[in-house]
Amino acid sequence: MSHNDLTVLASEKCIFCEIVKGRNEAYIFYEDKDIIGFMDLYPVDNGHSLIMPSKHYENIFDIDLSTYLRIHGLARILAMAMKDSLGADGINIGQNNGESANQKVNHYHLHVIPRWRNNDLNWARIEMSAAELKRNSDRLKSSLNALFDRGFKLSEC
Repeated sequence: MSHNDLTVLASEKCIFCEIVKGRNEAYIFYEDKDIIGFMDLYPVDNGHSLIMPSKHYENIFDIDLSTYLRIHGLARILAMAMKDSLGADGINIGQNNGESANQKVNHYHLHVIPRWRNNDLNWARIEMSAAELKRNSDRLKSSLNALFDRGFKLSEC
């Protein structure tokens, strides 16, 4: 079986690929032909977001550089949007690769988590309603659009 065949097989069983196809619930704040940004349904804090490629890549070891740079370019702009729209004082950005590194979904994705002073993050998942997730998604989308209108761009590799 070729690498391409394995990628197709993996993408057919991937919950994140189902989001890209519109088959799984997602509160999407950004989408273009290469990448998608949406709210984590099981956040560790208010505003916890994920950015991932639309194409299935398992982890950092097989994602192409151009897509990787676009994801991280969006993370930079999203961090600004989180400060603007959610009042974040800081941002955690994280990415896990492989089972031993606690990667739970085998589709490359980047966690972008807003942080506030005097808010100790213990990495336990919190519950948020669909309305809260949608509100955050709408706020981030609006703030991202304002930043793009001001001239901010993703990497153009």
